[in-house]
Order: sequence, then C-alpha cells, then structure tokens
Amino acid sequence: MTAKESSLHFVVSNFDTLPFFYLDSWSDVTVYDQSDNIEVIQQLKDLNDPRIRFEGKTCGHNLLNYLDFILDHYEDLPELVVFTKGNMPGRHCDANWFKNSIHKGQYEFLWDDQSFRDQDGIAYRIAPGRFLERNNSWYVKESPHRYFVSFDDFLDFLFVDYRKIQYVLFSPGACYIVERERIIRNPRSFYQGLRKLIDYSFRPAECFMLERALNLIFDRTYELRDYCSTSEFLYQISILTDQSSVVAQGNKNYMDSILDSFIYKLGILKRKRSEKRNKLHKKENDDKTN
Repeated sequence: MTAKESSLHFVVSNFDTLPFFYLDSWSDVTVYDQSDNIEVIQQLKDLNDPRIRFEGKTCGHNLLNYLDFILDHYEDLPELVVFTKGNMPGRHCDANWFKNSIHKGQYEFLWDDQSFRDQDGIAYRIAPGRFLERNNSWYVKESPHRYFVSFDDFLDFLFVDYRKIQYVLFSPGACYIVERERIIRNPRSFYQGLRKLIDYSFRPAECFMLERALNLIFDRTYELRDYCSTSEFLYQISILTDQSSVVAQGNKNYMDSILDSFIYKLGILKRKRSEKRNKLHKKENDDKTN
C-alpha cells in the first residue's frame, strides 16, 4: 500500500451486494447498506463489522450516503475520500482499472465502462473515466421531481455565473476520488442544502441533476450564490415553487406549460430580489460599523 493509499477512506453505498472487495482490501471503509435482500442483510450482520452501517432503503439513493458522510465528518474529513458503490467494480469499471485509479491518490472520475458505445449527439465515452452527455434533462420525464424541471434551472439556483452548457462531463454513478480540500472549499451549509434537495423520494430527478453537477461542484467551476454559504440556503429551498406537476410528465397542455414556466420564473425573480436586499443590508451594516 502506497502512502497516498494509506490516506484514503472509502465511502461505499451498498445495495444487495457483499462488498468484500472493499472490506478485505482496505481498513478505512464506511459501508452504508441499503439492501432489501434478507439473505444479504443477514450475511452482512453476521460479519459483526463496525464499518457497516445499516441504513435501510433511503431517499436520494447513493448520493444521500455521500452527503451524510461529508456532513458527519466535515470538520475531520480524511485526506482523500473515495465515494463509490458496492457493485462499482464489475458494473461501472474493471476491478484492476479501479485499483490503478486508486493508486494515483488524486481527484479522479471512477467510471470506465468499456462496453458503452457512443450515441452520436447524445452521449460519449471520450476517454478512460470520462463520460460526456448532452444536457437535455431526459431524466425529469422518467423520475419524480419537486424543485426543478431542468439541469439548467438546478445549476442556476446554485451558481451566480452559470450559463447553459450543451454537454455535461461527469462520472455516471457519482463515484469519485476527492481530496479533502476540494470538499471543504464549499461550506457545510451547501451540502446541507444539497441533501435537502434530494431527500424526498427514492432517486428523484434532482438526484440525477446532482450526479451530473458533482464535478462542477468539486472543481468549483462556477461561483456559489451567497445564500449557499449560510443557513439561508435551506430557507431559499423552502420557498421554491413546487414543480412536481410541471409538464415533464407530459400530461399538461401548452397554456398550462406557459403558466408553470411563468410561476417558476417568478420564483427566481423573488429569490434574486431577496439576494439583492440582503446585500444592501449587509453593505449598510458594514458602513455603520466603519
């Protein structure tokens, strides 16, 4: 084991799998088990391994486990964190490729499905570990959604300087090796808000959005909105218009779609006015102090 490997901590979101690949190879492992297979659960319990946490099936899928680990350990995060899944080697990549990526001990996408074939204009495997997908929010029509009806709306809510992108580069399955410094560049309140956005249904559309946004978040590609850095983030989420019945399900007519879009944009305008008002108040208080 290299020096870099000794600083790794594996955060494994597990479902109906016996994650011996991790438990037998590394000591610093936290397994969040969401299994519903009784035999698998019993086998894991029989191990009596304190590294395994039995969560039951959670909202937010594996991303909720990752966010819980960050929130629980924000002040004392390991130097390197591997966010992965119990079935990762064999599904998203080859086991040897996975281990070679771990040896690098640096920020890395953990995905390399060599069976994937490029879909012209839709999705591409552009290099080992690199997946590029057209930004068309296809998953909103296939999953429950509450806060957003597109990836662009989601990113606009998080970032000041976001502009629509045609394609998004990410790691399918949301598996990454991430340095502590990359994680804590974003405040704890930000991760609390992200958790809120996905903690209402099993794998909602917002989960797909966060999966695609993680690289942008860890890389700090864009600047966070001011409220993301404070407890106000949760308040801003609480006043978002419920989008669960918006056209994505395909059961509304054109005028209903226009109305939904207007209501959503009204919510954005209200949020931006609130941001401006808060900045003015902060400036006034700073002037008084000086």
